[in-house]
Amino acid sequence: QWQGRTRRAWDPSPPIGDSVVRLLQANALFGKEPFCPNKHCRTTDAMLKKAYSAETSVVRAANAQAIQVLYMGHRAGRMRERHSAGDVEELELVSAYMTNLLHEGGKAMGRSLAAMVTARRHLWLTQAKLQDTEKAV
Repeated sequence: QWQGRTRRAWDPSPPIGDSVVRLLQANALFGKEPFCPNKHCRTTDAMLKKAYSAETSVVRAANAQAIQVLYMGHRAGRMRERHSAGDVEELELVSAYMTNLLHEGGKAMGRSLAAMVTARRHLWLTQAKLQDTEKAV
């Protein structure tokens, strides 16, 4: 537990929209998330959900790293009075570099999560008997 809350290792994947579920007449068991009637669709959907959940753990860890790097940069700036300027500048440079890396990594992780949600929606829509113009909406 963390600050009175249970920590989850993985976050669940966002649910498929109701409109898509209705199009497929997908099965739902006693209030649980609907599942696709096609066996191959169910398998691929389950793998995408697991990948999404794993990626959320990576995002959470990267967020914690970013906070630590920003703190390190702040502390390096406050050490200027007590330590040599060269050492402090080196720490600030490393902190700035790590911040840039985490920034780029965060953008990539966001794109990855969005791609998994899009792939899941596409998977479900391919099972529906819709025209291409209807899928675009």
